[in-house]
Amino acid sequence: MLGAEMQASKSSRASSCVHCRQVKLKCDRRERYPSPCSRCASTGADCRTDPAFKRFSSRTRVKELEKEIERLQRNQSLEQIVPARPMLGESQNSYVGSAVPSLSDDNSPNQANGPTWWFQAHDDPLQTPPFQLNDISLPAYEAVSSFHEFEELYLPHFAILEPITSLREFAQQNELLFWAIIAVVSRGKPNNPQHAALQTAFDQLLGRVCCEAIQSLTDLQALLLTCVYPPRLRGSERDPSWMRLGMAINTARQIGIDKQQDEVLFGARKARYCLSRYSRRILKLTFLKIFEIDIQLSSWLGHTPTLATAHHLRTVNMFLLDLSIPREYAATIEVHLVTAQYLVTERDSIAVSIDTARMSLAALDMVKAKHAPAWTFQAGIALLAAKLHVTVVGVLCLSGDGLDETTPHAPPIVSLMQSAEDTARLTITLLSNLSDSQLELVAASGYHAADPLPGYPKMYSCIGFLAATVIIYCIDLMENAAIPVQMGEARNALAKAYKLFTKCEGATEHQRAALNLDVAMKNIGRGRVWFRKMVRTRSAASLVYSLIWLGGIARGKQDDPEFSVEAAERVCKEAWPSEGGGLGTVVEGGSEGAWWMDLGFCDDLTVDFFDFSPGAYEGGLLGLGPMNSHC
Repeated sequence: MLGAEMQASKSSRASSCVHCRQVKLKCDRRERYPSPCSRCASTGADCRTDPAFKRFSSRTRVKELEKEIERLQRNQSLEQIVPARPMLGESQNSYVGSAVPSLSDDNSPNQANGPTWWFQAHDDPLQTPPFQLNDISLPAYEAVSSFHEFEELYLPHFAILEPITSLREFAQQNELLFWAIIAVVSRGKPNNPQHAALQTAFDQLLGRVCCEAIQSLTDLQALLLTCVYPPRLRGSERDPSWMRLGMAINTARQIGIDKQQDEVLFGARKARYCLSRYSRRILKLTFLKIFEIDIQLSSWLGHTPTLATAHHLRTVNMFLLDLSIPREYAATIEVHLVTAQYLVTERDSIAVSIDTARMSLAALDMVKAKHAPAWTFQAGIALLAAKLHVTVVGVLCLSGDGLDETTPHAPPIVSLMQSAEDTARLTITLLSNLSDSQLELVAASGYHAADPLPGYPKMYSCIGFLAATVIIYCIDLMENAAIPVQMGEARNALAKAYKLFTKCEGATEHQRAALNLDVAMKNIGRGRVWFRKMVRTRSAASLVYSLIWLGGIARGKQDDPEFSVEAAERVCKEAWPSEGGGLGTVVEGGSEGAWWMDLGFCDDLTVDFFDFSPGAYEGGLLGLGPMNSHC
């Protein structure tokens, strides 16, 4: 009798349509057959049965739809910045899309069935035990949520990872990369109570892995991820990215991802780390990412790139011939190739000529024209950063120690300065617009952003800081030499830069970058060249170092024994021989005679942008903290 009832129950469920089974309501399909059931008839749904059907959570479906809406909103916002090219998720072979092609296909970047989502894991969060790292216990559902967020915000800028089909297996086989992704996502959530403990545990894990030779490709990728998204520190002088990059470069060369074939050196790498496990495409993408980071960090810090040798430049060019490399990413890499060649020329030449700068600028424009159909916002920012570097180096080399009203102004110098200022203003405008759209999207998701450009690499903020520094330098140089300056545009650009770095109160490095800019903007002009070259050997980065140096002197850092007292005293005497108090006296005088006051510099600002009264900032006269604490 019981068996008959069970059989009848199974028959009843099987005869119910999938829509009624989903909402757990009685279905009259059997009575109305072959017509649809009453519910499907009223809604117009396809009334059908499926013995293998399983109910899905309505809450999960709602979250998926909300996530898709956010992605579409992000696409629309970014299209307004770069309307000529679709951005996130609109091209199935796009490097910057959330939906990325499978990295295991070496033949073609285009997939017949459309794009493949990177995070394809189907682990049941309720059945998966928590993930452990030292004292950190991460529930499976939080790990799944973090990986989804990584795919949406961070993967577009780090699309060199194989798709994930099982989160548990991925964590077991690639422990360092798993926790690197978790740490990066946690870094973007300032209110996460576990962030500090998680970062400490991850640093310990990274230290253990790096104590021995890195043999795994995924460990190398985790190391690169920490270079692109470094941990939050008190100041950028503590940033270990350049040190970790050197380790990554040597690891890549030793395990051979820059070679055409994998040659296992006996005893040097275990069989389970054989590169044949990965497609040639992902190996090439990883090496290109290393090259990209090398050029970016070297330009920012004022070094000659390690991979700028003729051999490595040929390797990069050869990899770009592979059609499986997304053309969008190839455009960005070609911009970095031109930058690398210019950096090498700058290092090997006694002096950089105006012709060298012009040829490099022309080469950059040719790259944009060549890749116009595949041009992206990322490539555009890389192009602007490269032009900034080329023009700034030219100005620094040709202007000497500065210009004044008695110096004959060669047209090439003036042209380079105006070009540098125009490029810097455009860079700040693009980054400011991008920040506004990204912060709106994050706020709509119910999160608080940890920095002004959530999801974007730290290098974008560094480029913005360099652009603002270039504007200040050019205005100071040109204003004191009686060269016409587009003061209105410069005023607006600097205001945008300041606001960009002050949008998130918890972003300590950005706040200090804004305060360094604030000091500089209060002291340029005044009938003298304020922006002295404290540092001369770091290429275009010399401007950034000099701005922070002079900002430190303006705050009385010449009396701090931790900084170079002799250098500070020398600069004060050279720049202001008739003013006994040095630059500190100028600061004490408030804003008397400052050029931005006469021109209504802060008319369009909603806050007292140039509040310069003593004690206006915490921590001393200006409270800027260590003078090296910039973006």
